[in-house]
Amino acid sequence: MHAEDLAIPHDDAAHLIRMANQIATAFRLEPEDKAITAMREHIGKFWTRAMRERLKALATAAAPDLDARIRRAFG
Repeated sequence: MHAEDLAIPHDDAAHLIRMANQIATAFRLEPEDKAITAMREHIGKFWTRAMRERLKALATAAAPDLDARIRRAFG
């Protein structure tokens, strides 16, 4: 599934995916359970509600370009 299938503007979705993937990269050396908790906390603290909702929609839809750990954390 692609961003346009989720009624999210492509550029907006691509930007959120890029930012989420950067966060996942920052926690790549952490064990998965710690990384997922840290990513949820970071995104919960610094992202707006709308951004978090869009990320959840992308994760739930298993957007292929979204890091697997982000998909598990928010899907």
